[in-house]
Amino acid sequence: MDNRYIIGRILIHIGEKLCNPKSKLYNSFVLSNEQLMTCVALLKVASSPQTHVLYIGDMAMRYGVTDRTIRNWVHDGIIPRGKKHDSGDNRDYWLSHDLAAVDESLIRKGVLKRSQLKSADDRLKKLLDNFKW
Repeated sequence: MDNRYIIGRILIHIGEKLCNPKSKLYNSFVLSNEQLMTCVALLKVASSPQTHVLYIGDMAMRYGVTDRTIRNWVHDGIIPRGKKHDSGDNRDYWLSHDLAAVDESLIRKGVLKRSQLKSADDRLKKLLDNFKW
């Protein structure tokens, strides 16, 4: 699952709430033209290539494990080591478009089940459901 899918699911969920006259969001949401333009700008930024970088914490969230588990998987060769920034930032990172192959490898090795990958969408929906609008 890549960032486009995640953002799409978030926007669909918010859109469903905005279209439902019984939802708290529908009844409390007011957006000026300036705020709308800011939201559109935010989406443009979110879709830029620089936002497709995942760090250890992002990987842990993606797979529903701890940061330590991701480090162990890298150490044990279960997933490839992340790339390094040229800027001196010493954190490993992965590009979201490279993770489909990692997902398939984790499934093939029996580390994850395919159904666990879909749970990222469920976790996001649960977070949004619990968010106080």
